[in-house]
Amino acid sequence: MEALATASFSLAVIAYTIASTRFFLDLARRQVTTSTEVPSRFLALGAFFHALQIVTASLFTHTCPVESLRFALSLAALFLVGVFLILRRGRKLDALGSFVGPVSLIFLVSAQFVGTTTTPPGISRVMLAFHITANLIGLGFVLLAGGASAFYVFVDSRLKAKRLGAVGRLPALHVLDRMAYSMLLFGFPLLTFGVISGGMFFSEIDTTSPISLVRAALGYAAWCVVAGVLLLRALRGWHGKKSALGTLAGLLCVSLVLLVYLLRPLMGASA
Repeated sequence: MEALATASFSLAVIAYTIASTRFFLDLARRQVTTSTEVPSRFLALGAFFHALQIVTASLFTHTCPVESLRFALSLAALFLVGVFLILRRGRKLDALGSFVGPVSLIFLVSAQFVGTTTTPPGISRVMLAFHITANLIGLGFVLLAGGASAFYVFVDSRLKAKRLGAVGRLPALHVLDRMAYSMLLFGFPLLTFGVISGGMFFSEIDTTSPISLVRAALGYAAWCVVAGVLLLRALRGWHGKKSALGTLAGLLCVSLVLLVYLLRPLMGASA
């Protein structure tokens, strides 16, 4: 089982790397090619081996995937790939693969360096599983929203500078804007549940370590930014570049939370 998990991990890394490279090369080409399905197929192949790695590794370590931060990060990347592969059908979204592929690869590899965690006494394992599941799915939606927003800012700047180049092969601005908004709408309720349940766990654990406080503060900041973007869009008609920049700010907060988790073992923290 361990050998299968290791082999699946290696094959997933190879497939994601090939997919990411092909997405970037297709984006850099001056002319549209007819092989746009090739990188998507490698991405799907990577997702298959990725899922196999999670299943075999969790069985080998006797760990429930939604009760472990290591597997949760990996599952978030797998969810990101799955949603992208579904959304790209019938839409001109292949360019986003140059974001989804590398991010999934980074998450897959980074998850291997996350330290193991134990459930503190007094914490419901069922509630913890719901908390992690909501957060990882919400994270997947926010990542896609952030990717769409990043492309929105890029395409908008190219159009304003009249550097059309590869713009013709990039998604239209209104498509990117709508996609980012839709992903935030799906992700926000899940993030809200994650914040509320996380606050409950935080009070029960009763820890005041600097790292846990920073992590909690960044989590609340991410929720506030996403809530602000959605609220301003509904009440003030925010859209386009303003909404994209706000979404990227939320993604930055989420990324900092993940960075704290990744650096936690180096900081000697256990919470």
